[in-house]
Amino acid sequence: MTTTSWANFFHIYQPPNWDKKIIQKVVRESYHPLFQALKNRPRIKVTLNICGSLTEQLERLGFSSVLNTIKGLAENGQIEFTGSAKYHPILPLLSSYEMERQIQLNYDTNRRFFGSAYQPKGFFMPEMCYSQAVAKTVKKLDYEWIILDEISYNGNLGEVQFNAGYKTLSGSLKVIFRNRFISDMFFMDILKNTRSFYEALKKDPRAASVLITGFDGENLGHHNPHLLRIWLELVESKRFTNLKLSDVLASYRHWKEVAPVPASWASRQSELRGNHPYYLWNDLHNPIHQLQWKLTKLVYESIKSLPVSNRRYSRARDLLDQALASDQYWWAAASPWWSREIVDRGADKLLQALQIGLPKSKATLSAKKIHDQIIALVDKWQTTGTAEQKKYTYLSAEPFTRYFGGRKVT
Repeated sequence: MTTTSWANFFHIYQPPNWDKKIIQKVVRESYHPLFQALKNRPRIKVTLNICGSLTEQLERLGFSSVLNTIKGLAENGQIEFTGSAKYHPILPLLSSYEMERQIQLNYDTNRRFFGSAYQPKGFFMPEMCYSQAVAKTVKKLDYEWIILDEISYNGNLGEVQFNAGYKTLSGSLKVIFRNRFISDMFFMDILKNTRSFYEALKKDPRAASVLITGFDGENLGHHNPHLLRIWLELVESKRFTNLKLSDVLASYRHWKEVAPVPASWASRQSELRGNHPYYLWNDLHNPIHQLQWKLTKLVYESIKSLPVSNRRYSRARDLLDQALASDQYWWAAASPWWSREIVDRGADKLLQALQIGLPKSKATLSAKKIHDQIIALVDKWQTTGTAEQKKYTYLSAEPFTRYFGGRKVT
């Protein structure tokens, strides 16, 4: 029987100061059973990104056992870590200073919890949002490789070949691309059993010898209750040899130069043709997004002007770090993700950061006006059905059903 080399990449994250009950549910349904299953199956190897935001919350909420299991798996070589940004911001939308700050915060946090077991050589850009500026920052910080979605190869799907390695044109970073469709099977309602997985592999000859998947670890057990069982059945099959991403890179003997295009792991080809590489977080035609970024930039520039010695700086800066998380923008997209509460909370946090740092300034008064505009527009989208219609329009272009939090997204 011919075996396929399969490298699994998992990304796990929860927003800063997230709902305790939700994190408890995710731990119970996904994190604990997943990492315990790996501990009981030493043959299985994976590559993992865990954002520092989640690491801190697991410890604070009493889930040190999960962190200890992850640490043990890393120490015995079953898990390799990647670097990332602590609060999961969309890095291409930040300044180079902010990129570097978030990446260093992430490293420092995870190094504190995992010790010398945390030695990432590869890097995960949140949501696989690529830009050349991010790549330069990643290289500056001494990472050796990045993982991207295959659409970043040239803006099209299905054209990456996985039996050879890729390097950026400068040769400074190695690039590994994930197989979009096979990865997304762990996000859709397509994967009913192992048979449907094998049938999908037959339709993609590129995956015959090397299969690279990457998706949110929460998909296994939390977003879809059945997928952890199915994934375990698959990786234990003799049809696959389990590798880490670095193992795949080490196996390549032929390398091609590539100039990745800006995109995310959710980008559609039509979005890239319309020059919307980060559509779900910064849609030029979404007035909520535009107000959010107007507020974000105002708060950022204002707090940046504060002297570090200012007694208010540390608290304001920490809140701003958290407010840069991608969530408020993602949930404002209504494509199909929409949450009035999360968008409102994000605007509140940005305003609060400025109120702490510069409580009586003109900037704070201006920020309050933008904040109130966001709240009013979100309320309008909610009550008039605009968000629901936008959500329906987006989903109508997809031939599958998504799962989130154990429920179908309809």
